Order: sequence, then structure tokens, then C-alpha cells
Amino acid sequence: MNPLGNWTVLTRAAAWLVAAAAAGWLLTQVDSPSMKLLCLIASAAALRIAAMSLRTALSPRPTRHHAVVRLRGEISARNAGKTARRLTAALNNSPATLEIDLTRVTRITNDGTGALFHTARAATPAGVTLIITGANADVRATLHTIGLDNLLRYSPD
Repeated sequence: MNPLGNWTVLTRAAAWLVAAAAAGWLLTQVDSPSMKLLCLIASAAALRIAAMSLRTALSPRPTRHHAVVRLRGEISARNAGKTARRLTAALNNSPATLEIDLTRVTRITNDGTGALFHTARAATPAGVTLIITGANADVRATLHTIGLDNLLRYSPD
């Protein structure tokens, strides 16, 4: 939830607390036992809703995680689709960072880089940082030639 959303929830909780106080005050002003019971129920209900709103606003949010996808062999037009599906599946879990480990990748062709382009296009609007680790000199050269250096970060090796 964004910070403004928290203010909305806190304001709603404050309104319910005011309603509970008003029902409590009204409880002291009425003489009828049935009206006293009604005011007591209204006050309790308002307090419960306020407490639930506060619990929602103050509960810790889950943190986004770091995902790792380890690729191997040659990445070419023949397996670029499968590679893109693996990387997209990792993005679907909404990580803060997606590490693409290329330690065991022997070669990547210009056609094979399409999988990384596809992943970078999907990661950018989702706010996911892509990090390349373990890329050998040939793989880095191909990524640089294609222009993927502008979309990816390399981990210091």
C-alpha cells in the first residue's frame, strides 16, 4: 500500500473512533434500557472497525525478494523462447531484483539475446532490477554489441 493509502486508512479509523465516542456519549444521555443497549452495541461495533482499520494500516508489508535464474549452455534462436519463459516466470513472482546467472552459459547468439530483451522490457515497468552475473568475456561482448548493456547491470565478478 502506498503512504497516501495509509493516511486514508488512518483517517477512516479516526472517524470510527469518533463514532464510538459519540455513541458512548449518547449512552450517558439516554434513559431507556433499549436505547442504552443500542448505543453500547454501536460503540462496540465502531471500536471494532477502528481497531481492524488500524491493524491493516500498521501491519508490516511483505518485502520483495531477490530471485536467481541460472542459465546454461548456448542461448540461441533454438532455445530463446524457453529461456524467455523461464525468466518471465521468475518476474511473475514480483522480485525486487532478478539475478540472471550466466556462469554456465558458453555462448549467446544475437538471436538468443531476444530472451534478455523480452525480460528487460517486462522488468522495467514492474520496477525489477536485472543483474547479470558470471558472464564470460564472449557473452559480455555479445550483450554489449546488441546494446543490452543499457538495460542490464553487471554484478562485480
